[in-house]
Parts: sequence; structure tokens; C-alpha cells
Amino acid sequence: MATIYRSAAEHLQNGTAVILVTVISSAGSVPRTAGTQMIVLPDGSMEGTVGGGAAENGALQTALTLMDRKNSAVRGFSTAQEDGAGDQDAGTMRMHFLYLDPDSIRDRVLMEETDAKCASRGRDWLVFRFRDDGSTETALSDGYAVSMSRTILSGDIRPYLWNRPVFSKGDPGWFVMPLQKQKTAFLFGCGHVAKKLGDILNLMDRRVTVIDDRGELCNAERFPYAECIPLPPEKAFSGLTVCEQDEIVALSRDPETDGAVMEWALRTDARYIGCIGSRRKIGRIRERLLKAGFPEDQISRIHMPVGLPIGAETPAEIAVSVAAEMIRHGAEQDGI
Repeated sequence: MATIYRSAAEHLQNGTAVILVTVISSAGSVPRTAGTQMIVLPDGSMEGTVGGGAAENGALQTALTLMDRKNSAVRGFSTAQEDGAGDQDAGTMRMHFLYLDPDSIRDRVLMEETDAKCASRGRDWLVFRFRDDGSTETALSDGYAVSMSRTILSGDIRPYLWNRPVFSKGDPGWFVMPLQKQKTAFLFGCGHVAKKLGDILNLMDRRVTVIDDRGELCNAERFPYAECIPLPPEKAFSGLTVCEQDEIVALSRDPETDGAVMEWALRTDARYIGCIGSRRKIGRIRERLLKAGFPEDQISRIHMPVGLPIGAETPAEIAVSVAAEMIRHGAEQDGI
């Protein structure tokens, strides 16, 4: 997964200054919420977006001004349309602008380390401490130790280490955001729906792992972006590492196979678990799980039948409904 942190590090390595723009708070009707980021380059080009419209245009102009001055700052913006229409529904967005100096080894290493943390499997936070004069200190934390700073201590940030971005006003002010880790989607079964779903999840920047004992289907030719494991699921389980941000979907042709997958999935911390199937198949799997000793509140973690009820019929439509349900579930978990 390419991140804006990696892109920022590359620009810095090439001698180009960067402004990292971060939404630190919002109110009312806004296109993006706290934790959304983009980078701005000296030529006015942007990578990422904080939502477009009047607020983003204001952020762009502010970033260019701060870049000329080599300064960081916090600024507020309105989402009101430039022609004044809809002002009664406008929201406000407060953004932090971090100037990254191409002559600073520390700034480049900060971006490199942040990018590396996004690719890791644990929890990590990006920390901003800023004062009224615009000066900003940054750090990284894994919840125990603080890195990339000699002045920010673990005790300073402990109240802000939540699973959502936290903004605290004051002088200094704080903004601490959990880094968005790349999710891994484990797809059991490599049939028509799995192929379409894998394609969609790849576009959504998921790591995709497909498991199916049919080697003629579970291969790099059909899934060039995925890790392909041509084994029966029962033989693959022990080699799979599932983290709390990950997703598991059973899409096989066999109710017994999907039942085994669901038993295994419920013993993981996966954020999303889904199982495709008819009412009869789902009923059989539910009975199996109850007999295996899983209580109803555990079984309710499973989305089955998988996908939003949008009348999907074709493999592509079913895949869209599943991906949409995964997005909605993640947003609900994040309180969005």
C-alpha cells in the first residue's frame, strides 16, 4: 500500500519541500473528518484530499503561503460554497499544516518511519504537539514507547491513545491519531464471486490472501495482486496471522468447508467476518457453531448471508454488496 508518508519521504529525498495537511477537528456538514490527510508540493500539486471544495482550496492556498515561510500552523476553514449558496448547512474544519524541510534528515526519517508503521501489524499513533506560535513537535508511539522525539514522553500522550483521532486544545495543543494499517482480506474460496471481490478489495488497498485447494483457480494468474494458498483451509489456518483490522470471508462451494472457516474465524480478532450462502446453508453453519460451543453473541459477529441486501444477482453485483458491507461495518466500528 502506497501511503502519502512514503510519497512525502520520496519528495524530501529529491530535495522538494512538503506540507503535510491534517484535519484535526470538524463540526457540521463536512466532507472528511479528523485524521484525513494530504500533502501539498511547491508547485501547488496535491496528493490525497481533505474533501475538495472551498475548504480544500483554502487549505491549498494556506499551505503554499506557509511553505514560502517554512512554517507550520493550525488554521480553520468553512465548507460554505464560494457563491454563498448553502451557507446555512456549512461545516467547519480545523487543519494542521506541518512544514517538512528537504534539508532535514529528521523530517525524512519521520515520514519513512510513519510509512513503515502503516505496513506493520501492531498499533501505532502519529503525535502532533503544537503551540500558538505555530511551532510543532512530532513523534510516533506504539502505546508503550515514544520514538522520533526527545521531548514528548509516554506519559504526555497516554490520555490521547484511543482507536480514533483525539484533538486537545490549549498551548500546547495535541493531536494524536492512530495510523491506518493496511487491512488483509482473507478470502476462502476462489470461485466467481471471490474473483470479483478480490479485484474490488485490491482497488480498496487491501492485502488480499486467497485460500482454495483448487490450484487451477487459486493461482497468481487469476489473482496477480494476492497471496495465493492452494491448500484446504484446515491446512492453511496455522500459517495465517489475523490482526484486529483484518477481514475474513468464506466463499467456498462447500458448507462443511465454510463451517470450519467460521469456527476458525471466531477464534480470531478479525474486524469483519462474513459467509456466503443460502438460508439452508447458513442454518447448517449456525447449528454447527452452536454445537461447537459458540454462544449467540459470538455467532452474531458473522455477517451471514454476507453482503448488503441490494438485490445483487451476478458475481460482480454480489462482490459489490460484500465490499459495501465491509466498508459500512468498518465505519460503524470507527464511529463514523
